Amino acid sequence: MSYGKSRETMCSKEGFVCIRNSELISGQLGKATLGNGYKDGICSVLLRDYGPHAAATCMNRLAKLSARWIFNWDQ
Repeated sequence: MSYGKSRETMCSKEGFVCIRNSELISGQLGKATLGNGYKDGICSVLLRDYGPHAAATCMNRLAKLSARWIFNWDQ
């Protein structure tokens, strides 16, 4: 993870992720925060706190976003 040197709040390099109403408020989404196989990944937290439907919806949206990002990489 990457941390900002300044102690400002809502820094894009913060060590935690804040998502509100499907919008990334602060932090960075990466392999460690999305689902690293441990109980603290975002998919595991969604499954535990909001149920399988919310976790599946999040994974579906991330899959669509990833496919679009890869498609537009060279363009």
